[in-house]
Amino acid sequence: MKRLTAVVIGALALAAAPQDGKRELRYAFTKGDTFPYALKYAMGVRVDKVPEIFQGVLPEDLLDLKMEGLLDVKVTEVAADGSATLEGTWKKLTAKGHMLVNDIDFKFDADKKEEKAAKKEPAAPADPALDGVLNLEDQLARAVATSLVLTADALGRLKVKESGAKSQEIEGIFRSLNGMMGALPQEKIGKGDGWKDTTKVTIPAAAGSSVDVPIATENLYAADEDVKGGSCAVLTSKFKVGQVEKKKNDENNVFNAQFKTAGEGEGKTWFNVKQGRATRTQSLLKVRVNAVFPNPGGGDDIELNATVKMEQNGEIGK
Repeated sequence: MKRLTAVVIGALALAAAPQDGKRELRYAFTKGDTFPYALKYAMGVRVDKVPEIFQGVLPEDLLDLKMEGLLDVKVTEVAADGSATLEGTWKKLTAKGHMLVNDIDFKFDADKKEEKAAKKEPAAPADPALDGVLNLEDQLARAVATSLVLTADALGRLKVKESGAKSQEIEGIFRSLNGMMGALPQEKIGKGDGWKDTTKVTIPAAAGSSVDVPIATENLYAADEDVKGGSCAVLTSKFKVGQVEKKKNDENNVFNAQFKTAGEGEGKTWFNVKQGRATRTQSLLKVRVNAVFPNPGGGDDIELNATVKMEQNGEIGK
């Protein structure tokens, strides 16, 4: 009898499992669900040589920034197609480093009133177009004071609906719940299967401007691995940087710079199929930027060559 029971249970388990070994990777959102979302983000920008006009004013390492944040996320709406509206409340956010000539040392903890209230008064920028570039701490203070509202589709793509930051440097982090990988595959996949996608990252560029850089991703279902007590599909990614599309009168291209971009990177996502979410993500990207922009003092255009390094890690759930 015991043997017969074991056979029946085994048969039922086999019937429930995908017979071809392929699985559908989809986010499963339920209205009212809550979960913590932890982020680590680092960016560095180093120029090969500071142009003569800026020597003695700007350092070679134009930007060196490390950020860590923790959001309490609630699913407020779920549509018929599986997409959802997510409302995140900042619990913690720290940022340390420097941007251009400004040092950055920001710390917010919602559970500590003295830190919640602490905020430097922003200095007025010489050019209003640079607000948020020169005053990142002010942007962060605005961000933590307001809920972050996102829309997420079933493949993990994100869009910012509402944010107190109003800064591409901050909002550009929230492209995908899968890190820099972009979207999950449209079709069912099994171990050894791959798919391609395109996404974007936001990087600082010449003289305080920022641009969206296209990224082509090649992804692979590489293995299965237990993470935080749950079985996850391990998805590995290779990134290739594309060419920035130059747009006339782009408000984010305040110096009318022309860009050439190249580079590569890699990432890894651990996706819990049963829970319907990415448990952990890791991404690293290096972008080579060539920027040419008009000389504000007249004369020949200024050329700047730099390397942008970005690293982003995320964890969903405790």
